[in-house]
Formats: sequence, structure tokens, C-alpha cells
Amino acid sequence: SGSGPISLYCTHLAASIGEVVPYSGPYGSWQGERIAQIGQLLPWVTETRSADDRAVLLGDLNCGPETPLASGASPDAYVLFSDAGFADPYVAEDGRCTFCGNNPLNGFANGSEEGALIDHVLLDGFADAPAVTGTRVLDGELTGLNTPPS
Repeated sequence: SGSGPISLYCTHLAASIGEVVPYSGPYGSWQGERIAQIGQLLPWVTETRSADDRAVLLGDLNCGPETPLASGASPDAYVLFSDAGFADPYVAEDGRCTFCGNNPLNGFANGSEEGALIDHVLLDGFADAPAVTGTRVLDGELTGLNTPPS
């Protein structure tokens, strides 16, 4: 219908930083921590949105599917979002990495746009909305900073 309330949620889930900080938490690994966070987040989203709300869940989820243009990152964690009914139009319509080898946060690993798709805008309840699409923006170098946006 295109009208009505939209519940908006933003998060940053645990990163796999085992090379920098070894995992010492109760979930066995950074992936286990991320899965536990998702296990707490999704019921909270369900509880805090009204039954007829559309929901947008976005952020650095530190997980994502494998696409023709990006490596999978913790896909067992990412699938929990789709299992809960969330869709990611960007994955189907573009699918390029959001944490790429040419990103300084990734140590300029290979200078290319290879990497993982870990940043998402997930949608639930938009089946009746006209032409929901996923488009990549802010794709160029930031003026005067000589670095790509993260």
C-alpha cells in the first residue's frame, strides 16, 4: 500500500576479529556470538513492532550471503534474517561487497572490489509496496580524503 507505519532498527553485530582479539566469550566463537545476538534481536524486533508494521533492519551485520560478486561471510548467521522473513533487495539487484579489499579498514588487502557483503538494509512487510529496489550509493572516493566510504 505504501503508507502506514515503518519500524526502523539499526545495529552493529559482533565482528570476527580473532586475529586482533581472540574470542573469549560464552558462545565459542565470534560467529557464535553473532548468532546469539541475532537470536536476541529478532524476537525483540517482533515484540516492539505492531503486527501491521513494516520493518527495516539495517546496519553492519558482519554476515552475508555469497553472491557472484562477494564472498559469503558467516552465511549461517545471515540466513536467520531471511528465515525470519526479511528480504535484502540489494543482494539480488547488485550483490557487490561492502567490505572490500580496497577499503582501508580491510588493510587494502588486494586493492580490488573483492570482499564480503556485510552491510545490509533488510525489509519485512513490503510485499505490497510498489517497486522496492536496492541501489548502491556513495560509491566513489570521498573528496579530499583519498579513501572509499565504508
